[in-house]
Amino acid sequence: MSRQSYDQVLSEGLATPNQSFYSIRDQATGAKVGSMWYGVRHQGGRATIVLYDLVILKEYRRKGYGAQVLRLLEERVKELGLDEIRLYVFGHNHPARALYKKTGYVATSLTMVRRL
Repeated sequence: MSRQSYDQVLSEGLATPNQSFYSIRDQATGAKVGSMWYGVRHQGGRATIVLYDLVILKEYRRKGYGAQVLRLLEERVKELGLDEIRLYVFGHNHPARALYKKTGYVATSLTMVRRL
């Protein structure tokens, strides 16, 4: 996300309404395993959740934390009375794309480029 996009989405920094930031911790040990940022976006008369950032620290990847966080986010979305989560993922980020696909996300658009 560009600096201009951050400034637009987070107009009041971490205190911007409808934005949520979390540290992800292992329940048994309390160790920080990652972080997450999502927000409610209103567009076309409809509210949706946008998952802006989900980071699982390298040493904790492929241990189920990402999938568990996504399930918890789904529960939160339902509590808010919403029915959709959107996210953007870079094409070269194969581990993230595999996680999202495994947890039921589908591609709705695709940007392609050819470098010359």
